[in-house]
Amino acid sequence: MGEAITLPSSSSQRSAPRFLFFAGKGASFLMPIYAQNGGFKKYRPYQKDGTSALKEAIARLPIPVLWRKLGLPGEIRDCCSVHSPLRDDDRNPSFSIFAAGTKWKDHATGEHGDSFDLFKAVRRLEGKTAYHQFLHLAGL
Repeated sequence: MGEAITLPSSSSQRSAPRFLFFAGKGASFLMPIYAQNGGFKKYRPYQKDGTSALKEAIARLPIPVLWRKLGLPGEIRDCCSVHSPLRDDDRNPSFSIFAAGTKWKDHATGEHGDSFDLFKAVRRLEGKTAYHQFLHLAGL
């Protein structure tokens, strides 16, 4: 397991970031953290207006738009049932898109979510890799 070391920031201001340095087998990285109420909180990217970058990306990529950008087969609408892009054995349309194109559910497996969840499932990605690629696809 890696070792975490807190590095001081160059400024003594309360809102200035500090960094955690993680070093492990073959990998190391810096993670900015911010002081809050005497403790430290992991940095989470927010837009200038205070909204989360992920929420903004989800709003920019409703499922029909994401479907086209990922090059998935067929044309879909805001509310429809289609063959699942997550499985090859789907003989009958069992993948629903609903809530004005913002939610989906694969009725055969029970998987469901928003456009970010669909992106992760189709690309078979997790964590920061999925997050960064999704933001890039959304133009953020």
